[in-house]
Amino acid sequence: MAGVTHAEQGFWRRYVFSTDHKTIGKQYLLTAFVMALFGISWSILMRMQIAWPDASWPFLGQLLPGLRASTRAGCCCPSAISASSPCTER
Repeated sequence: MAGVTHAEQGFWRRYVFSTDHKTIGKQYLLTAFVMALFGISWSILMRMQIAWPDASWPFLGQLLPGLRASTRAGCCCPSAISASSPCTER
């Protein structure tokens, strides 16, 4: 049986649907790294909002065009995001 070769596996079969423990470890590390970056980004955004509650962040408006939150009196609720009027206590 010398000289028997196997067909090359495609990307999906080799990396996405792999059962190889080394590939699964690489997937785990990549996912952990991406989630860590996502968490750090949200942490920085929350700290910016707490530090400067009345500040305007134009670059965030470009990244998230539908998001408009009111922070008057510490209020940030779903109605403030979708409505044009500020959030009121009920």
